[in-house]
Amino acid sequence: MVPKSHAPITGVSALTSNSQLDPDSTPSTGVTDAAFVEMVVENAQVHTKAQQERASKARKLLQALGFPTVKDLKYVIQRNAIQDCPVTLEDVELAEKIYGPNVASIKGKTTHQKPTPVRSNLVEIPFPLLEAQRGVDLCFDTMFVNQIPFLTTVSKRILYRSADPLPNKKP
Repeated sequence: MVPKSHAPITGVSALTSNSQLDPDSTPSTGVTDAAFVEMVVENAQVHTKAQQERASKARKLLQALGFPTVKDLKYVIQRNAIQDCPVTLEDVELAEKIYGPNVASIKGKTTHQKPTPVRSNLVEIPFPLLEAQRGVDLCFDTMFVNQIPFLTTVSKRILYRSADPLPNKKP
């Protein structure tokens, strides 16, 4: 069950309520570390109670509008798209200073980055080296590490060891 203080706000009318800065009234971000709450409290102590309440109203407006970007929220306020809106641009900036960016909003707007492709590091062996090493004695065996099979090889002449995983081999 979601605590009442973390329930979503369904209308802008919730902005008129008087709320003091309370760690329980911050939007739920999924952050379980108490350091986040301590940082918000430390940031809030620098500002007056009136500034804290204005920042809280700005954060509630952000939530009521469905977490638009801060830039979009400032645009809406600047263009007076919400009539008689009690939140000003300064209040939005105060909210950013006190609460920081909204973590849930950032997570929702972040897209998966394409990973860098794996490049093959095969090196072509020069023919003279292949010719010189043609008579190599190679010993091989299988070994299991945590039930994963590996082919192990040892070259007698150059004393080179290797271990390569084997697919679909059971112990």
